[in-house]
Amino acid sequence: MEFVIDASAIVELFTGPSPDQGLRRTTLTSRGAAPELIDLEAASMIRRTVLAGRMHPADGRARLQEIGDSPITRTSHRPLLSRVWELRDAITAYDASYVALAEQFNVPLLTCDARLGGSNGHRAEIVVYPRS
Repeated sequence: MEFVIDASAIVELFTGPSPDQGLRRTTLTSRGAAPELIDLEAASMIRRTVLAGRMHPADGRARLQEIGDSPITRTSHRPLLSRVWELRDAITAYDASYVALAEQFNVPLLTCDARLGGSNGHRAEIVVYPRS
């Protein structure tokens, strides 16, 4: 694996009007991974966009299918739970699953979440990309 990607970044890639070129380049030319949780988080984010009237439900379904079909390797979050718990004071359990996986593979975590990018108490390199 060459990177871990979180839901904010993958949703930006598939739904953003103009995703950052660096994010696109990295995800198109390298092998990535994410906890299986990524698909549920992406569904939740796309659902909010649809409910807010910023995306047609059919488009939301199509984007979610594309995300599900993406070549990102999904890994079980269960082996990460101990580290997720250790990170409880610094970040949410959801974010910690991505951080723990990035630590495990010793690769950068790609995100569009500036708050996660500013977090501490972990060993992960976090690369924050802008939302379009």
